Amino acid sequence: MAIKIGDKVKFLNSVGGGRVVGIINKTTLNVLTDDDFEIPSIITELVKVEDADPISLDAAYTKNSSKDSENKKKKQGVSGKQLVEEEDFIQDEPFKFEKKVVTFDKQDEEPYQRPSDDWDLYMVFVPQKGTDPTASDLDVYLVNDSNYDTIYHIATIKDKLHKSYKQGTIEANTKEKIDTLKRNNVAEVNEYIYQLLPFKKKDLYLPKAPVFKSVKVAAVKLSKTKSYTSNDYFDEPSVLFTIMKENQLENEVIKLTDADVNKIIVQKESQSKQAVKPKEASRKEVVQHVVDLHIHELLESEMGLSAKDMLDVQMDRFRNEMEDAISNGNIHKLVFIHGVGNGRLKMEITRELDAKYRKYKYQDASFKEFGYGATLIFLK
Repeated sequence: MAIKIGDKVKFLNSVGGGRVVGIINKTTLNVLTDDDFEIPSIITELVKVEDADPISLDAAYTKNSSKDSENKKKKQGVSGKQLVEEEDFIQDEPFKFEKKVVTFDKQDEEPYQRPSDDWDLYMVFVPQKGTDPTASDLDVYLVNDSNYDTIYHIATIKDKLHKSYKQGTIEANTKEKIDTLKRNNVAEVNEYIYQLLPFKKKDLYLPKAPVFKSVKVAAVKLSKTKSYTSNDYFDEPSVLFTIMKENQLENEVIKLTDADVNKIIVQKESQSKQAVKPKEASRKEVVQHVVDLHIHELLESEMGLSAKDMLDVQMDRFRNEMEDAISNGNIHKLVFIHGVGNGRLKMEITRELDAKYRKYKYQDASFKEFGYGATLIFLK
């Protein structure tokens, strides 16, 4: 069965077909598909479905070869010398197309193994470039240093009530700017509540439990130059707070066998029997502890802080010192130096003592030792 230029054909071994537009040799034709691609096809793999003008295959081939022979080309080089003539018969360049082959890595064929990558997230306060960090506005970043994408919701807290602050999804191994904190609002920073859900979009992974986490951010820390340190995530010194950091030791504990665990328990019990109970008298007791609440002692810079902001900083320090001294149990007396001023700080301290610490007696501290403006609290 003769197939000629112009004949419409279909492919035997694949879907589709087209029209014959050229002859490569006596066994191969060029077929122009409906998508305007010329595909070299073996004659025996074609089926004619529509005739064109009758031209025999041999005649067509002869005509095509004669035409190619007549179209000899001469090329000029860069030097202008005449190059050697091409061969009398110039065969059409075969059509080349790429086959997209999907392969699978060998590791995909192996049994699924538990991933060991950790899930680490940070909240970072970065001062704007070229500015004093204690006076600059702060860019607030969320850093996801893990292989897990993470859905997050952040809320601020006031009087035990939450207010939605930011929410979204941060991709694995990225950092994302979520806000800019104005310097005059730094004193309002207190606590952030995080709700987190890690996942992986494509890979198989061991699911991790959602996390509800509180991160306390001390306004005092954001106002001290020494708080801004170098880290792996930013060129500028910044203040980094940890939201999530999985313990590398956890992976090692998982590998322990029951025998290993029992061995550790026996060793601990043996050590506890041999341990000597420390004498109570060896505890170091502090008769008196002094805390200076002057704002210049607490902050390196007061720029951008209102009187209320500074009072909040001073009262936060007062509460922290009180709780530390009470839980320590070794401090007999606690002295707060607050100065005279307008008396506002002393009044707030007195109000706090009467409301929350009524079991402890207090009085003005020694004028000879501390001058005016100090309060002595008896803890024992």
